[in-house]
Amino acid sequence: MAFIFLFILFLGNEAFSQPALTAQSAILVEAKRGKILFQKNIHQKMSPASITKIMTAILVLEKGNLDDWVITSKRAATREVGESAIWLEEGEEMTLRDLLYALLIKSANDAAVAAAEHISGSVEEFVKLMNKKAKDLGAFETHFSNPHGFYGKEHYSTAYDLSLIARYALKNPYFAQIVKTKKEIIPWEGHPWERVLINRNKLLWRYKWADGVKTGSTKEAGYCLVASATRSNFQLVSVVLKSKKVWADSISLLNYGFKSYQLKNLISKEEEVKTISLPLGKPRKLRLVSADRFEVVQRKDALSSEVEREIKLRKKMKIPIKKEEVMGRLAFKNRGKDLGGVSLIAATDIE
Repeated sequence: MAFIFLFILFLGNEAFSQPALTAQSAILVEAKRGKILFQKNIHQKMSPASITKIMTAILVLEKGNLDDWVITSKRAATREVGESAIWLEEGEEMTLRDLLYALLIKSANDAAVAAAEHISGSVEEFVKLMNKKAKDLGAFETHFSNPHGFYGKEHYSTAYDLSLIARYALKNPYFAQIVKTKKEIIPWEGHPWERVLINRNKLLWRYKWADGVKTGSTKEAGYCLVASATRSNFQLVSVVLKSKKVWADSISLLNYGFKSYQLKNLISKEEEVKTISLPLGKPRKLRLVSADRFEVVQRKDALSSEVEREIKLRKKMKIPIKKEEVMGRLAFKNRGKDLGGVSLIAATDIE
């Protein structure tokens, strides 16, 4: 028995041991709620490289019409040696939709500039939108100076802020669809062949649960990656910045998250919570049920008894009562810390 106990204990410690990373800064969060599962220098300001394009894509989706035709400017068609691009030519026309695919999948800087100019009239005005949106999302340690990620002293973010931005972006179904696309073909005006876009995120091939999101690399930023992966409706988002082993670091983080944490359902929608007696009305008993499903992210070794329930009912209950009328609230707590809760609603009409 002692041997079995020690063996289980060994497995448990192995599962919950935090990964050793080469990245200078990193974070792992649960996608929906943002619970931090791992952190390393998460508020250190770093160059985000092409991870910047997540914010560019957000604004393209929210401010633009994807069916618009965009005319490539001289600025968008100007490239530096080694720059990631789809080789747009001045005057070339392309839909905003195809530019969006190009900047997210191929990480094309020229596509990012063309899209930015189309949305705001100039790169400079678009950058203002980027910084405003960052603040709106709570990314207060972020400042952008371009839409593609070229290094600049005033172009920086943190692992924490980038996780906020990525989580927000993934809520958009079209964004989520694009960033998990391995290959896309878009037109190439004036050529007998088309542009073939191959996603630079190698995790889409190397990690079977991967479903996003964006790579980045410059001399100053090093290798960077925001990755997402989903298992059994449990989605994680990792950020690694200035990593020597960007793919291995990201996989280590995601594996740690899936092995150590789980999505725990505390109550289901319409689950009965309490039955109360009424002084008047028919019937005299009222069943209160949960208005929604409520889940929390918890370590797999956490005890169910650590989660406490607290019911607060409405002080005045007037008859009649309509079905689904809010009658109170069910709160969940862990060692005094509020985890959130759900409304309690009437299961039936009371006349």
